[in-house]
Amino acid sequence: MKIGYIRISTADQNTARQELLMEQLGVDEVYVDRMSGKNTTRPELQKMMEYVRRGDTVIVESISRFARNTRDLLELVEQLSAKGVEFISKKETIDILVQGINCQATYSPILTASALRWKKTRLAAAPSTVTLL
Repeated sequence: MKIGYIRISTADQNTARQELLMEQLGVDEVYVDRMSGKNTTRPELQKMMEYVRRGDTVIVESISRFARNTRDLLELVEQLSAKGVEFISKKETIDILVQGINCQATYSPILTASALRWKKTRLAAAPSTVTLL
């Protein structure tokens, strides 16, 4: 199942651009938060993280809509990976797949150094590969 996550910072902002992308991608279910992304304690994000199952794909328009810093992004992706859920960010061309316990990831160059440092400390027990675009 394709699961979309949309976030806007204030109620005055418009979700239309993100909603249109989700529609174009054939997303089955969308979770929308209308609040700051300063941390990961957002109601719809938490519902989505609880809802997703092995084989699902979480799609976001950009990582800035999903997480405000690299640490939060990587921790959220780790949670999804542990559940066997694929993560896709369209803007940054991030697509993380999980097959069994092996994590295969494609990162944009901006995230590569942070991802490698994080993987050394967080995923030392799980074999993984990182491919640069």
